[in-house]
Amino acid sequence: MQSSFNFQPSLKGSLVRIRPLAEKDYGILWELSSDPLIWEQLPRCERYKKDVYQKFFDESLSLKTTVAIIDLKSDQIIGSSRYARLDLVKSEVEIGWSFLTRQFWGKGYNADSKRLMIENAFNFVDSVFFVAAATNNRSRKAIEKLGSELERELDWPPKSEVQDKSVLYRIRKSDWLPIQ
Repeated sequence: MQSSFNFQPSLKGSLVRIRPLAEKDYGILWELSSDPLIWEQLPRCERYKKDVYQKFFDESLSLKTTVAIIDLKSDQIIGSSRYARLDLVKSEVEIGWSFLTRQFWGKGYNADSKRLMIENAFNFVDSVFFVAAATNNRSRKAIEKLGSELERELDWPPKSEVQDKSVLYRIRKSDWLPIQ
């Protein structure tokens, strides 16, 4: 395995390509994220509000672990995702904070972008995990379609005064059967 995790790869799939998030992406991502229905199943999430999304975007940009998701047909940004909580001792990394505009839901775009991110991660770690709010059925179904297994329930975020009931799913490199 390689020793230096590539948090912002440039990769191409069958429906999307992903590339590092850039400051110039703010305008289009704000426009996409201003749809409250994207965020409706997240607890306390108001990312459809400009000031809240601005903080989310600024954090995403500063972390240098976020990728823009681009539709291959239109060459337009349709969402974003990021890596987090890399633990080389446990050989794991989280994929999350993902969103796609609704027009691309249920059509394989999420699966294609996650497949790219998972396969990139498996160059560096042995497992990938996802955390979703226990009540976020849309995210949970999408995570399950990737072939991940429910590992446990947890309170998230850790060490936070306000925690939400969440679930952690995992995919191990040894069990990975890429989705097409």
